[in-house]
Amino acid sequence: MKKSLLIIIFLIVLMPPNIYSFDMKQFIYETQKVDKSNDRLKIMWWIPNHFWKVTFDDNNMVSEEVKNNIYQYFSNYIILVIVDVKMLGSGKLISEQKNKVIKKTYIITHDNDRIHPFKQRQLPQDMQDFLSQLKLNLSTMLGPLGQSMFFIVFESEKDGKKIVDPSNDELFRISYKGNEYTWRLPLGFMLPPKMDKKTNEVFPGNYKYNPYTGSQLFKKE
Repeated sequence: MKKSLLIIIFLIVLMPPNIYSFDMKQFIYETQKVDKSNDRLKIMWWIPNHFWKVTFDDNNMVSEEVKNNIYQYFSNYIILVIVDVKMLGSGKLISEQKNKVIKKTYIITHDNDRIHPFKQRQLPQDMQDFLSQLKLNLSTMLGPLGQSMFFIVFESEKDGKKIVDPSNDELFRISYKGNEYTWRLPLGFMLPPKMDKKTNEVFPGNYKYNPYTGSQLFKKE
């Protein structure tokens, strides 16, 4: 990927949350898994390929050609951010080593096959550069937590088929250190919101029924 495209992506990713055309809080809620027990904190944050599409859809600063190039580029990968730290009483964080994180992480497919991530040296140089710069800026913004974030990258296809499609009605499963983390799809942030016509309550787009009344939901007009 051209360096100019990576710069555009980087600038857009770091935009304030209120600039996005979708609900960023809802996106984080749906794509992030947090596991906190005793003095250990683990965060699994899946960044689905569709994130890049909806991020740029309503952005007039970027041409359609560039948008398509960016989406096509990231459609080749599945990107996961993992934080695995021990929290000390002093507030200091001790992070797991990245090579161990890579070794103990894999995708569980629908056929129960295992898809292991790329090793650092296997990634294209432009992707390495982009993730390194992104981590550097996250470290600046988030301090020790940002420094403890590791970007784990997988191939997006197996035998010519997509490993996961966040718009489908399916499960996406990740195993890390013997624990399984599951995302139930489709993701709501990608879909139009749903509404209960009786109560006028609004819910994420992947809801089918009002969780409080059981009433069927419809697309919000």
